[in-house]
Amino acid sequence: MNPKQKALIEKLNSKLDQAQARLDLLTAKAREADASGRLRLQEEMDNIRKRKNDLEEQVDELGSAGDQAWEDLKDGAEAGWKALADAVDRAASRFGQ
Repeated sequence: MNPKQKALIEKLNSKLDQAQARLDLLTAKAREADASGRLRLQEEMDNIRKRKNDLEEQVDELGSAGDQAWEDLKDGAEAGWKALADAVDRAASRFGQ
């Protein structure tokens, strides 16, 4: 694994941890919401969890990729992070977090 690959994997893992912390806060918020709000928030969180799981798989692939494949996978992983972060931000803003 080259140094750039290792640095990106560490960065993405850190961001995944941050996203999980925000999901935990949203989960607590969902417990306080009325039934309608809880359902909407749960749907948002299901979508976010799917994106997070997809990104975790991409990070795993990055870790085992050779130098050539790593370049191809890097852009996809970074785009996956952006999509996850945007989804978390949207959910947090909609539900006051």
